Amino acid sequence: HNYGHDFEGMCTDVQLVFRNAMLYNPPDHHVYKAAKRLSDKFKELIRTFKESQTKSAKKAYGSITSKPDSSVAAILAERANAELIDSLYPSSGNLLIVPNTLLKHWENQISMHVDFGYLTKRLPLIYRLSKKGKASHSVDEVIRLCQHEKTHSPVLFIDQGTSTPLPPPSFLAMCLPRTNVFKANGNSGASKRR
Repeated sequence: HNYGHDFEGMCTDVQLVFRNAMLYNPPDHHVYKAAKRLSDKFKELIRTFKESQTKSAKKAYGSITSKPDSSVAAILAERANAELIDSLYPSSGNLLIVPNTLLKHWENQISMHVDFGYLTKRLPLIYRLSKKGKASHSVDEVIRLCQHEKTHSPVLFIDQGTSTPLPPPSFLAMCLPRTNVFKANGNSGASKRR
């Protein structure tokens, strides 16, 4: 059998040979005893081999990354940067951080001055985490309403200072839409025309 680069596949097959020898022979048979002894020795050799390979890889990686001018170090740095960028979730929303004592005031001001009808034709969805950590909607419910059924549009995310962990970043990105269009003060109506 040609294993190529499949080291684990080779180890699995070798262990299968030993297991079968022990399965189909009684424990006092010389084949069973030899298979048991070889299996134990094989496991020890594999463990030692993996440890030595890990040490070599760490040493090689350390010497390469300690040379900032090396092309390998540049490739590794570029890959790490790409992985970081891929882990970020874009949001076109605005983030307002207000003291807990002013939260209700800001909610009232947003309700009075934000024209949710201008933002979306769907029903506005306000996601709220209460002080006790209870969410107004489950994450699954928000995804169902906003992405699958498309009856609602997330317009506001309110965290009332809970110590409960926030939902995942992909969910927060969905719940922080662009909310910077306010009703115009006076008669100009400029923000409605945008």
